[in-house]
Parts: sequence; C-alpha cells; structure tokens
Amino acid sequence: MKLWVKQRFTWKVALLAILALPLAWATIKIISYQQLDNLQHLKEKQSYLAELGNVNAPKAGAVRPNIIFILFDDLGYGDFGVTGSRAIATPTIDTLAREGLTLTQFYAPAPVCTPSRAGFLTGRLPSRAGLSHVVFPDGHPFNWVLQLLGSNVHLPREEITLA
Repeated sequence: MKLWVKQRFTWKVALLAILALPLAWATIKIISYQQLDNLQHLKEKQSYLAELGNVNAPKAGAVRPNIIFILFDDLGYGDFGVTGSRAIATPTIDTLAREGLTLTQFYAPAPVCTPSRAGFLTGRLPSRAGLSHVVFPDGHPFNWVLQLLGSNVHLPREEITLA
C-alpha cells in the first residue's frame, strides 16, 4: 500500500515539474523582455530631422494652418449630426465640420486601434511601422503574450511621426 502511494506521489511531482518548466521559461522571457530598436535607423532619423528643421524654418510673419485630426474607434459614417445622425447629438463636432474641411470617404490603415494610430502617426503601413496588432498598457497579460512572441509593445524609437 505504501509503495503505491509513493509511486503516485512521484508521478504527480514529475507532472508538476513538466508543467512548471514552460511557465518558468515564459516568466523569465517576460521579465527579461527588451524591444530592440534599430540604432542605425535612429541615427538616420535624427540626421534627417536636423536637415528638415533647417529647410523648413518658418519665415517671419508666416501663418501656418491649424489642423485638428480626430481619430475615433468603432465609429460609423452616420454617427455624427453633420452626417445624418438623429440619435446622437454632436454639436461641437458638427460645428467643426461646418466651419472646416470634412473628408467624407476615408479608410483607416488597419481594422483595430493601435495599428491605425501607428499608420496615421508614421504615414506607413502599420506592419512596416512595427505595430500590426493591438498593444495594451504595461503589465497587461496580453502584452506578456506579445513579449513571449517577440513582438513590439510600443512604437519603435526610430520611427518618424507626424508630430
């Protein structure tokens, strides 16, 4: 009887050890995760922006346009009053649309939020900008999965953005 209990206990310990190894590996990978930015591209970006600053220096008295870019997630064409919505009151957006330029046919760079923002900020396809998936706040379990897969969890530093 004691021999059977000892064998069963040994089997449970072996199973636990087998299950614990991937968990330990994942924990170490997440803790040691570091997104590698392209340092050569970063140096080229800094050089390019320095040259651009000299070429596009504003002239005295020059008036620059005011541009307001608003990005909404999960918004349909008819969700504003200016585009026909009667269910949702959007007086401020409607006023901005009437007093400015309204683009009525437009496509987002990606079907989800993070890659769309990366595409708009960089002017590149989201996958080329380094973000082709949704990124969550630091410490979120989904970011841990991305880190395990070696994916970016922020926009690479070398990317030139609209700002």
